[in-house]
Amino acid sequence: MALHYLDRTSYRRRAEPEFLAEQLARFGPAYVLPEGGTNVLALSGCAELVAEIGQYTVFDALAVAVGTGGTLAGLLTGLSGRHHAVGVAALKNGGFLRAEIDALTAQATGNVFENYSLQTGFHFGGYAKYSGELLAFMQQFRQRHGVLLDPVYTSKLLFGVLELIGQGYFQRGSTVVAIHTGGLQAWAGWQERFAR
Repeated sequence: MALHYLDRTSYRRRAEPEFLAEQLARFGPAYVLPEGGTNVLALSGCAELVAEIGQYTVFDALAVAVGTGGTLAGLLTGLSGRHHAVGVAALKNGGFLRAEIDALTAQATGNVFENYSLQTGFHFGGYAKYSGELLAFMQQFRQRHGVLLDPVYTSKLLFGVLELIGQGYFQRGSTVVAIHTGGLQAWAGWQERFAR
């Protein structure tokens, strides 16, 4: 693989047809994967998680970290309006993601679902940002449960879900499944950063 740097101005144009055409002309024919792999084709794979989780437990709500919104949109298509879903945005000012999630589900199914919330208050400063509080939470979570969380997505998800439980967001006695979507592949780099 050869990586090519994009400055912020170019990156902001990443979804524009003209920009994509320029890149294809420069680098040759390719299938362009959108940021986060999020497009209508990705939703069906995420939708399958609903049935798979249902084989192991009866749940009242599913919770997932949100970067681009594709995983949450896929879960919503799998839920088909049943049960509740909670998305915890990893981005600061992530409220715009609701429109993107709704557009994806409408494109995939013809429906915009109302059985979800997008939580935007657990971003810890924004995408890939963290604080001492979040790092301490990650360490305590791993010690208590033996589960490694990443500082970009899953730590914010679990922090947010536990806060919501404490706030009474979920009905008492509910079964809430938090989906660990990975993010651990970059952990070595993060560990080096934290060790400093």
